Amino acid sequence: MFVGILYQFINSFAFLVLAAVGLTIVFGVMNIINFAHAAFIMLGAVTTAALVNRYGLTFWVTVPLVTIALGLFGILIERLVVLSAPGNRSRRRP
Repeated sequence: MFVGILYQFINSFAFLVLAAVGLTIVFGVMNIINFAHAAFIMLGAVTTAALVNRYGLTFWVTVPLVTIALGLFGILIERLVVLSAPGNRSRRRP
């Protein structure tokens, strides 16, 4: 029982550290606060679950597909929303 609780704690802690590091990097590099990490994580989880349940794909097949798809979607969001935000001191569009 203790090992199971310890395992869940380590997983939860690693997830929170990953989210915190992502927020720190975005704020440090772009000088704006971007809280979209939680939305992208949830979108990835829901998309993965939908592909597994609806199309019968295995989890390990869907993870790279969803990672690539959300990476491209993240680039699109950055170009359309983040770079055009008022007060953004990061790189400007040429």
